[in-house]
Amino acid sequence: MHGFSSSTTVHDVAEDDDGRELIALYVGDYDPSGLYMSEVDLPERLSDYGGDHITVQRIALTQKQVSGLPSFPGNG
Repeated sequence: MHGFSSSTTVHDVAEDDDGRELIALYVGDYDPSGLYMSEVDLPERLSDYGGDHITVQRIALTQKQVSGLPSFPGNG
């Protein structure tokens, strides 16, 4: 999951329940909206869809780790 994920994506992740705990890795900007997404929005929406077995964990990546990955187009 990344950014403000769609309801469909969040719903699909919440339904991934085979009886085990799931850790969803979140990579986002280290700014107020990115922190809000991982700390408030995603956990609440996952819970709304029955994803109480999911923990959202923020991770950080270095420039070396993302070198060569495709980028997403910006909004402006």
